[in-house]
Amino acid sequence: MGCNQSTSARDTNFKGLQKHTLSAHIDKKKINKKDMKKIELEFLTQDLEINDVYPKAFLEEYTVLQEELGRGAMSIVIAAIHKKDGKKHAIKVVENPKLRDVIDMQREVKTLQMLNHPNILKAYKTFTKPGIFIIAAEFCDGVELFKQIVRMYRVDQDDSTYGFTERHASCIIRQVADALEYAHEKGIIHRDIKAENVLVGKEAGPHGNFGLVKLIDFGLAIKLKEGKTTYTDSPCGTPGYVPPEIVNPTITGDVEYTTRADVWSLGVLTYELICGYAPFYAEDQKVALDLSKTGVFEFHEHSWADVSQECKDTISTMLTIPVDTRKEISEVKKLPWLSDDIEKIEDFDLDVEDNLRHTLARKRWKKGMRLVMAVNRMKSKVKMLMNIQRATKAKAIGSPLTPRGTPKDIIVGGGFSLDDDDDDDEEEDSHHKIKKSNTTA
Repeated sequence: MGCNQSTSARDTNFKGLQKHTLSAHIDKKKINKKDMKKIELEFLTQDLEINDVYPKAFLEEYTVLQEELGRGAMSIVIAAIHKKDGKKHAIKVVENPKLRDVIDMQREVKTLQMLNHPNILKAYKTFTKPGIFIIAAEFCDGVELFKQIVRMYRVDQDDSTYGFTERHASCIIRQVADALEYAHEKGIIHRDIKAENVLVGKEAGPHGNFGLVKLIDFGLAIKLKEGKTTYTDSPCGTPGYVPPEIVNPTITGDVEYTTRADVWSLGVLTYELICGYAPFYAEDQKVALDLSKTGVFEFHEHSWADVSQECKDTISTMLTIPVDTRKEISEVKKLPWLSDDIEKIEDFDLDVEDNLRHTLARKRWKKGMRLVMAVNRMKSKVKMLMNIQRATKAKAIGSPLTPRGTPKDIIVGGGFSLDDDDDDDEEEDSHHKIKKSNTTA
């Protein structure tokens, strides 16, 4: 995220103390992105009253720490101590959000405030001021699910913790299923269950075999009306994870969501955990949607020969095509693979490291390609702006030079990005999601 505006605009905000502005640091010399991140973190965590970034109400409640937890294209997540209870919280600072984004973030926080479950990341409060939107959320020292599994294959792991097993997978899915059952009882459908939206913390999980799992990103979640079991909306979700009924909209373009949509997505996630690749994967997004539409998958011999029948039956149950006969999550939880004593579940290494590494590398490659395209678009806009400036000057001195482009073609951003990895959830998901819902819960 970039916290600077124009120098002149910021001078007023900083009471004339230009040396404390982020732009003052940046303009002095060329610096690399690593140093830029360090400067920005210092700017956001030091001289808070002077830099005037945060709303007054936020500073009254929190003591900001000089600790970065993550960042995205237009946001940064830092740590802060809540003054009242002394607990560490995660603070997401979003720069210059669009009105639509603010509405979506407020809706997500409102949804999360309805939920209080150990396997769902908590959101506490939002703070706003012109150009800044802040979300205070539960601090979680976890990592993405697939990344955690790959770590389990490091050479420094001892024999008791090396590798990933069916037992591990069952423990993970049990926790996500618990979270979904709770959310569904509250009438909330997540609509974007996938590996990227599952964090694994250092704290031990309830089944003693894996870390505590947290379900995150309720940005697409919706709330069913009282007494209703369906929600009519435009299709949304991540290709490869969405159920067949969502890929087949009606003549109006809308689809009917039920809680069973989450069950299908959880089935896809379970399949991925066991073999390291998706059941409906394709490089092309349209092909992936077509595969999801058919709902046809198979347990390939090379990856599934030694997997228990109970596990396969659980996946097949969740990936039932007719939505009317697909089980609710409360029924899925009663299946042996998710209800038997965890010690009875197979405990041999599934050897998924290579497949998961390929999956992660493919996602990083796509993320990198989006970053390259974004940079190219920015270069094009800058070039166009320069042409207009040259043409304006030429016109002033009577030169016939004309610009290649018109002012209406230019889109000027509200800030700059300091992001290397583009790890922000909304940025990353925007490439994969079919269509983000414009309805409010």
